[in-house]
Amino acid sequence: DETIKRSPAFARMTNPPTAIFCSSDMVAIATIHGLKSAGVRVPEDISIMGFDDIDIARLFDPGLTTVYIAKHMIGREAVRLLLKRRECPDTPTERIITDHTVVVRDSTRHL
Repeated sequence: DETIKRSPAFARMTNPPTAIFCSSDMVAIATIHGLKSAGVRVPEDISIMGFDDIDIARLFDPGLTTVYIAKHMIGREAVRLLLKRRECPDTPTERIITDHTVVVRDSTRHL
C-alpha cells in the first residue's frame, strides 16, 4: 500500500507488516499517533493491538484492540511467589498463565 510506504519507517521495507502487537496500550497509542502523523491509516493500512486494556483504550480514536488481563490476579500471584521464594530460596521458577480476554475494537481489521 502506497500510504504505508510514505512513512519513513516503512519506506525501507519491501514487505511491511499488516499488524503490530505492542507491549502495552500506551505504546500502542503512541504507535498509532506516530503512524497517523506519517500518513498511515489505522486500521486500513496496518492493524495495531495493545496490552492492558487501560481506560483510555476504548476512548482513543480508533478504539484500541487490546488484551485484558486481571491485574489484581498478577499482583496476588507475584506476592505468593515472593513469599514462597522467601521461605525457600531454592524454589524452582514457576510459569503462570493467567486468564485473559482479547477486546476487539477499531484499531484492527480482518484480513
